[in-house]
Amino acid sequence: MDPLSILSVAAAVAQFLDFASRVISDTKEAYESSLGQIQNDVELSKISRDFSSLTHTLSSKMSKLMRDGGSKDAALEVEKDTLTILHGLCRESKAINKDIQATITQLQLKGTTKIQLAAESFVIALKRILSADKIQKLENRLDNNRKQITMAMLVLSWGQAESLRVTMKQFAENRTELIEQLSNIDDTTRSYGQQILQLIRPETESKQQEAREILTYAIDSQWAPRPSMATAADEPVHVSIRIREERIAERIMNSLLFETINHREDTVPKAYSDTFEWVFGNPKCASDGTPLWSDLNEWATGQSNSIYWISGKAGAGKSTLTKFLARDERLEKYLQQWANPSDLLLATYYSWNAGSKLQKSHQGLLRSMLHQCLQRSPRLLVPKVFPNRWALIQLFSPDARVVLPEWRPWELLSGFRALLSIADQEPVDLGFTFKLALIIDGLDEFDDEDDHTALVELLQEAVTCRNVKICVSSRPWNVFQDAFHQNPMLQLERLTHEDIERYVQGQFQKSPGFSEQKHLHPTQAEKLLGDIVLKAQGVFLWVSVVVRNLLVSLREGDKLSDAQTTLDSLPEDLDRLFLAIWSRTKPANNIEGAHYFLLLDVCQQHNLVPYSTTIFCGDEDVPIDIEPAMSEDSFMSCAISALSRRLNSRTRGLLEICDVTNTWNSRMDYMHRTVKEWVTDNWDMILSTAEPHFDPYLWVVKGEVLRMAMLGDTNIESEPTTVCFHLQELLSVAARADKQLVNTEMLAQVLDKLDSTLMRPLEKGTIQSHIQLSKAESKDRLPPSLSKNSAAHWSNRLHMYKAWVPMRRLRARGWENHDFVRLMAQLPIPQYVQYKLHENASVSKTVPATVPLLVSAVMGGCQENPETWHPRPRTPSERLDFVKFVLSHVSLEEVQNTLVFMREDAFFSRSWDDKFIATAKDTLEAYLRAEGLPMMEASSSPGPSRETLVFENNPQASGSPAAMSLTLIQAPAHTKRSLRKWAKVMFCRKPSI
Repeated sequence: MDPLSILSVAAAVAQFLDFASRVISDTKEAYESSLGQIQNDVELSKISRDFSSLTHTLSSKMSKLMRDGGSKDAALEVEKDTLTILHGLCRESKAINKDIQATITQLQLKGTTKIQLAAESFVIALKRILSADKIQKLENRLDNNRKQITMAMLVLSWGQAESLRVTMKQFAENRTELIEQLSNIDDTTRSYGQQILQLIRPETESKQQEAREILTYAIDSQWAPRPSMATAADEPVHVSIRIREERIAERIMNSLLFETINHREDTVPKAYSDTFEWVFGNPKCASDGTPLWSDLNEWATGQSNSIYWISGKAGAGKSTLTKFLARDERLEKYLQQWANPSDLLLATYYSWNAGSKLQKSHQGLLRSMLHQCLQRSPRLLVPKVFPNRWALIQLFSPDARVVLPEWRPWELLSGFRALLSIADQEPVDLGFTFKLALIIDGLDEFDDEDDHTALVELLQEAVTCRNVKICVSSRPWNVFQDAFHQNPMLQLERLTHEDIERYVQGQFQKSPGFSEQKHLHPTQAEKLLGDIVLKAQGVFLWVSVVVRNLLVSLREGDKLSDAQTTLDSLPEDLDRLFLAIWSRTKPANNIEGAHYFLLLDVCQQHNLVPYSTTIFCGDEDVPIDIEPAMSEDSFMSCAISALSRRLNSRTRGLLEICDVTNTWNSRMDYMHRTVKEWVTDNWDMILSTAEPHFDPYLWVVKGEVLRMAMLGDTNIESEPTTVCFHLQELLSVAARADKQLVNTEMLAQVLDKLDSTLMRPLEKGTIQSHIQLSKAESKDRLPPSLSKNSAAHWSNRLHMYKAWVPMRRLRARGWENHDFVRLMAQLPIPQYVQYKLHENASVSKTVPATVPLLVSAVMGGCQENPETWHPRPRTPSERLDFVKFVLSHVSLEEVQNTLVFMREDAFFSRSWDDKFIATAKDTLEAYLRAEGLPMMEASSSPGPSRETLVFENNPQASGSPAAMSLTLIQAPAHTKRSLRKWAKVMFCRKPSI
């Protein structure tokens, strides 16, 4: 089959969908017909005829393709698939045309026959008879169809490249030359073919964005590739192909990683010397002859596929035992005996309820497990585990810089089940066989009860595969008791008496203060240690907390009798123990301790890792201008040690520095999950202890910005997804600091530091920026602030991501550039914008191709719009007050342009935030009237009660905010008087007319 015939039909479908999308979605000052003709006003019948013409064209091309042979002549399977998709999209396009024609008819019956596009768009007319929800569904329908046809053509291109035995890059280059030379294809087909080939090698920013959207669409629609697309090349394979496939596999595998993936494992205490050794021995028996625990060696080496359950009370040491087992060569040796002659894939996961979302969720579990398992042979395993991602990357040139979408839950679950299936079926084409052993700590640490039930079901499903073993630990909650009570297990607190005794003896023997007292009072010393062990009731955490506090008192010179009295007064329950420790702390230290609890809470609420450097640098004593010495490891190592000492005295060990020797990755965290639970239950008490004016938000945002500045490796170009998500969370914290701010200057300095930190890599030219103008674009379009020697602002990259969709709309209107002040206005973070404008009023000056400041402020006010992301909800009055403030700092021309934008752009045409949008429009109009420049809503049929604007050049007005004058026509006097009175009251100023 002639590929150009398929391309011609695809181009016709794409043309119809593109035209429909522009008419439905876009708001244009002029109507561009299906033939490319521009009109300022358009009859609805004209729109109807254009839709009919395009529908007829695609039907004709499809009929011709089928008459010429259709699927019978399809040499490739992908050609048959493409034809099937084209058939479906042709039918769908006809259905859409039918729906639009019916809507146009309804408009005409209601008296609307003409759209004056300078005043309103087709979508605004549609709102008279269709709900915003129905309009949105139609837009989504068109968008999905456009992506489907693009996806189909990319897959077809891949199939053709495979049949020609060339890479996608070579295919795109060859076909580009061919399409340019052919004279027997129409302009629509030629243009569409060039667009598809440019997408294969997305060099411009817009094409990279389109490629990302196609990838996201394919993944969200759960597109399933043909088996031939989802396999690595058979051996032997050319070295260049092998290298390319290895890079793709590693890219997919490494995208499973997340920042906190190893944090919990690193913070779990190492087992004390010679403890837990009993677990590898023969189980001891109770008085009735029943084994005290299930034989771990027998389970590991045998064929049992039952889950081994480590059960224990809170603080019993389950995580420490799990880590001990996972890192002990003996367990791995026993599991290898079971796996022989296959390979053993051993993966571990440590859940942490006090950590980030991925540390306590199914997604985090699956990402961690899959990453560890895929490392055995990425090139061979990745295509089988994630065939859709593997195939999707094949659609683009090897050197294409396309950002992979975030992982979806269904993908991870599907990938995990695929891995289980591979282990169970032992496919020959893999080249090796393997068995899986999974060790999962803290099933009770997952976020909610539904997670626990679903997790148990997933694990029980996994062990139905004969080549899978799983060991888990959890508290003895009902959901786990019901699932595992008949499984091999051990109950930890019943087995650790000797381990606790060994630990207590060892810790006190190292204390000079205790050694002195023991020499004087050996009987009291023996009783003290014995009582600690008995009172612990098998809970290691209770022992470690109590021992630490008793050793501190002995170091300060307390007698053994004092220590015994303290021990006797301490409750056996952990919650009451923590409260007793908190109550015994000095009041001044309690205040600081409360501050640290607040800081940790802010970090966890906003998915920021509470790095030790962040906590240290947020202190008001640390200067915002970093001295070179502060970035040195030796300096920061001392700072972290000092912070660790301070935490110990202020929180009595309830908070601690984890991984303290790893300077830049050490973190502040709860000593144990039970501490977090105690803090949650006593939050009001802790909050009341803190100083009233303490601002944890400003502390965290300052500390994190300085940490980023010192590391100097935050690059939005090289790691755009990671940086953008981190930036969202950081700005959410900054927005909350803005709410209760006492020190506006400090927030401004911190945010300026953030801006300069993100700009630094671009200004240094360390890598090539993604933000480039297309070769076809003129250099004259660059605003003065962006000379050829300066880097585009980093915020211009944000429009690529869903949370920053409004930026895409602004770019579509020609406002391609942002700066930091305008970004802060769009969020908004008002205090920062107000400070910068008071500091330098010229910041608000309109710059060509740069989004107007007032537009940013108005868009930032639309916080009910689901397309937008805002770091902190604000009240309608807060939003309007900020718009008024910006309004008083911009030119009248910018006010007028903002009003035009608000009337024309579909962003403001929906049902959300109607009240704010209407009030904002009224406010802007009133401001213009207060300045003597009325701006009334334009109409397709202006009457005597309407006002019409006429703009004239006014050379004498060059000193005014806007060098323009407006003549008011047909404005009733009483309307002007009432509006002027309203404006005078609102703005407390005398109108100029």
